[in-house]
Amino acid sequence: MVLDTAPPHDPDTSADADVGRATLGPFHTTRQQVELTGTTEPGARVELYRGSQGSAGTDPRVATLTADASGHYTFHAVDLNLNNQRVWDNPLTVESRDTAGNLSRSLVTFTTHDLDKPTLTVSLRAGYGRQ
Repeated sequence: MVLDTAPPHDPDTSADADVGRATLGPFHTTRQQVELTGTTEPGARVELYRGSQGSAGTDPRVATLTADASGHYTFHAVDLNLNNQRVWDNPLTVESRDTAGNLSRSLVTFTTHDLDKPTLTVSLRAGYGRQ
């Protein structure tokens, strides 16, 4: 009998291609939802937490799935906080646990930005502006 004590390799997580803009850099976005894809040990349970500590802290778990036979996983439509249209960091922890219970984790932080200019509408009431 062989005892598995090696954790799966750290989840290798990336975002959908149109998240990073050249002017902002990778993991910077103006979107409210992103798609996370990655690889880990085939068949491992993969959990997504909102926060930087994952299961080691009090971070809420957002989703759980199982990596496919090639170790691939995808979290669809992950909500990000836009914080009233200001620049805001959104730390997300991805944890991978193999069938023996060994754990690995990785952290990815999305920074959200509001690049839309505010709209301003001006009108004069009747009778104003006449001489």
